[in-house]
Amino acid sequence: MSRQREGALAALGAEVRGWQADQELFDSAVAQVAGLNPTDWRCLDILGTRGPMTAGQLAEAAHLTTGAVTGVLDHLEAAGLVRR
Repeated sequence: MSRQREGALAALGAEVRGWQADQELFDSAVAQVAGLNPTDWRCLDILGTRGPMTAGQLAEAAHLTTGAVTGVLDHLEAAGLVRR
């Protein structure tokens, strides 16, 4: 691989990592304003993007245990954001 290509890939990697860090900060701020924790917000985003799904499907999509998703759904239901 040429030095120029290696440099370009390294710069791209740095930009992607920077974007990801900024996105996490943004998501955390939005979740806080909405009165949710980041995991609840992430699950709400998945549901908003993909539509209705079972708790098991949400657990798989969010890479959480089904027990964790039960807690998330309890929070979101109490906030009036989802219904089971």
